[in-house]
Amino acid sequence: MSQKVELGLDCPACESDEVETDVYGFKGFCQSCGFIIRDWTSPEVPDWKIESKREQESNKQDWLSFCRVRNSTEEQLALAFECIERLSSELAVSRSVREKAAKIYSEAFCYGTTNGRSTDCIVAACLSIASQNDYEPIPTSRLTDAASVTGRAFNSSQRALRDDLKIENRPSSSKEYLPFLSEALCISEHEYTSASDLVEKLSGSLELVGKSPIGIASAAIYLTSDCTQQQIADSAGISSETIRQRVGDIRELNVL
Repeated sequence: MSQKVELGLDCPACESDEVETDVYGFKGFCQSCGFIIRDWTSPEVPDWKIESKREQESNKQDWLSFCRVRNSTEEQLALAFECIERLSSELAVSRSVREKAAKIYSEAFCYGTTNGRSTDCIVAACLSIASQNDYEPIPTSRLTDAASVTGRAFNSSQRALRDDLKIENRPSSSKEYLPFLSEALCISEHEYTSASDLVEKLSGSLELVGKSPIGIASAAIYLTSDCTQQQIADSAGISSETIRQRVGDIRELNVL
């Protein structure tokens, strides 16, 4: 008949008291873990139990490391998305562009393009590419000013994104800048239509080849709205002198 050992003679392997003592040739047999207790069994924890504990501790550390990595990843993405929302709100960027920028950042994060780069700089570059692809380009200087990054770092981040993610560099037209400027300047629908018609007339003019599209769009808005050159310059992120020069170029074409 089997019986349990006293508390002081519990199984040295699992510390269970479910030990049969009426076992021929042995001091006891643990019903919980199967450990055989001999008369000469050392009171110390057996090697396999030590290894088991070490393995459990190792697994615990691996899990904690995984959690830290995962939490760090989630934190970085959350900060990036917050930055996208902050810059987008400041620049009155459409929801469509915001979503495209978030997708570009996520892909860049998975690829590793974001490693070692400023989050603000990468986010600004993502917004720039997304706005261009959505035919609502944001002036570069407005993005760099809002993100407080240098033009050099911004251009480097944008090149890295295009190279790594195989995004085509599509130049923007003057007409595509009108939605951003009209939103920033709160011009009327009539003024927007007039500026758009003027830009259409200017398309293909050899005299304007090589001129900045944002400068031409700004000049068109100045000539068809009540906005001042300084107001437009601030919204476009260019100098008022640039607008004056483009206004002069347009007037010489006799298209007004």
